[in-house]
Amino acid sequence: DHIASSVLLTKKDTFLTREEYHHLLYSACAMVNQGEISQKCCMIKSEGDIHPILPAIWKPYPLWTGKQ
Repeated sequence: DHIASSVLLTKKDTFLTREEYHHLLYSACAMVNQGEISQKCCMIKSEGDIHPILPAIWKPYPLWTGKQ
């Protein structure tokens, strides 16, 4: 499953909306914290915030590529 998902996510014609991108980011952080939703969602074990990357496309609305 994870290999098929990776292939589909990184195709050239895959673009993610803000909601989809943030959902993937949140899911990845929750996995790092072993599903403990009450903890802060952070890729490193500190109190710092996550700074999401900027979208690859800005107009007509922000879109992120699957390769970002």
